[in-house]
Amino acid sequence: YIFSQSEDWMWREISFFEQPEGICDFITKLLDYKSGDTLYIPFVEYGDLAVRFPDCKIKGRVSSRRVWAFCCIRLQANGISYDIPYDECEDAQEIILPEAGTADCIICDASELVFDVNNAIKGLYTSLKSSGRMTVIVPPHVLGGMGDSELAFRKKLITDKSLEAIVQLPSDIFRASNESF
Repeated sequence: YIFSQSEDWMWREISFFEQPEGICDFITKLLDYKSGDTLYIPFVEYGDLAVRFPDCKIKGRVSSRRVWAFCCIRLQANGISYDIPYDECEDAQEIILPEAGTADCIICDASELVFDVNNAIKGLYTSLKSSGRMTVIVPPHVLGGMGDSELAFRKKLITDKSLEAIVQLPSDIFRASNESF
């Protein structure tokens, strides 16, 4: 599944914690995870999304030692298995990909990727097992960009019957809100 929203969201700092519960529930259901799955969340941060998957092993990374400690405590308190190493890195936006073919599920908010979103998504896709599932939220330019590399990747998704849906979301859906969706 690929979700897209208007450009204005791309440069704001967003976490799943700020996103409406209804959207998080929707994305979680679409992932169709199974108990025991390995779920890779590139930017797991405080574990806001990870706690929705109590029967999965969570993998990912965080941006600081403080966030890592909070996330580990939160996942342990919820009885969730995890493998989230803390690594000192200069680029907090860099995705550290799991080995190819090792992830059962991947869920990614690509708004957190400031740089090459298309290559990051390709890398995440190759990290999936053959039966793996991935949901990703992308800025709209990712859907509209038509370089040779992007076009070839899109053709591969269609040829392999790997793309189930593209969902265009309203432009302000991820703004903090007290409204129910």
